[in-house]
Amino acid sequence: MTTSIPGAVVFVDNNEDDVKETIRSFWNDGETVTFFPGTPEEEKIPPNTRLLILDIALGSEDYQPDADLPQLALFIERVAKKTKFCVVVLWSAHIHEDNPAIGMEFITSIRSKYQEQTHETIPPYFFIHAIPKTRRREHLLSKIDEIIQANPYIGIVFEWEKLNEVNRDNAVADIVNSGEIKNILNLIARESGKESLPREIVSLFNKILHRHMCLHEDLRDLKRQAERGLAETPEAENILVWFKKFYNLTAYYRVTSDEKTMTGDIFKTDFQDNPDREYSLVITPPCDFANKTNRKIKLIYGMKFISIPNYNPERDTEVPLIVKKIGNAEIPYKKPETVRQILFNNQVKENFYILYYLSAKPEPEIFFNLLLDFDEIDSLKEIPRTWTHICRVDSPWIEDITQHISSNSARIGVQSIPKDIRTLELTPESTGSP
Repeated sequence: MTTSIPGAVVFVDNNEDDVKETIRSFWNDGETVTFFPGTPEEEKIPPNTRLLILDIALGSEDYQPDADLPQLALFIERVAKKTKFCVVVLWSAHIHEDNPAIGMEFITSIRSKYQEQTHETIPPYFFIHAIPKTRRREHLLSKIDEIIQANPYIGIVFEWEKLNEVNRDNAVADIVNSGEIKNILNLIARESGKESLPREIVSLFNKILHRHMCLHEDLRDLKRQAERGLAETPEAENILVWFKKFYNLTAYYRVTSDEKTMTGDIFKTDFQDNPDREYSLVITPPCDFANKTNRKIKLIYGMKFISIPNYNPERDTEVPLIVKKIGNAEIPYKKPETVRQILFNNQVKENFYILYYLSAKPEPEIFFNLLLDFDEIDSLKEIPRTWTHICRVDSPWIEDITQHISSNSARIGVQSIPKDIRTLELTPESTGSP
């Protein structure tokens, strides 16, 4: 086998003699292999199982659907609780090379039984394949190689995980060789505060790991897989749904319930009758939290919006509040299509800022947008217990927000040209002569 597996390899077969030579070949390649003769308890299944090789017939040499299908589905269910990404190989003498339809029938039956038992579908990133069991273990290994090389999802994830693994020791060596660990911890605590120590340690160590990964010779394998993915992978059918998930993943992150309030934290407030202040964003500088010099928490308020519904701009009562907020004295209530262009081209006035595609429990994939108003600034001694912590804005978005706040508060006002003068300038008949 030419491709290594970045995680546990799990074999499930009721006849150990059938697979022991194959398992040994995995061991000889340095892989971590676990063998089960049947369905074990969940706690015995290793985490991060990246390759699961299942015999179809678990009870005897003959495949018995009523007995074997529930066990196969149960095992996949237990693996799915420990890992989110796995290549599943149905390896059996009951699968035939010259008749691929038989293998597809097994896969369909297992998916159906899984849904029947769990009332859910098998996770989308469990890639299931059927391979005939022959006495030549090289046949299985070459087929697994083909599966990994042919699927950009699998190839890219595997290569990235292997880069993590092979470079981790170098990153640790750098950290240890840099000096006393206590000095590192003291420096982090002074800059970010003791409350943020665990998160900042992870951030620092990952930054050093990242540097080694980008220099390692194995990066060329990831490059090859990425280029293949660009060439072969079709664009998502619903690009908007995909982009919302991706943007949310990169711009925001959850924090643990015991973490202290920090710069970038977003809360849902309890101002029931004030939609302008439905959400708040903490903008106190991080150094104030670290040095405990902030007597109050400074924040700005914002309002949630999902989309701009159609409305009649001539009737004030039907105009959404979000439209009223971005209007101005000259054109207080623009047409819906104009407002959509302003909002989603981020062409709002300088006292506003839009955070796109936020989500909140219990529906993390229901996305909304947040219009922050720099004129709605407040200071509180502490965050009220009745407020709900939504997420924390990641870098560089939080820095971009604070930069906009600074430029807005420090902007220099110059005399504007009156509307009637501008109208005359735009009138062809006007000469502009004194």
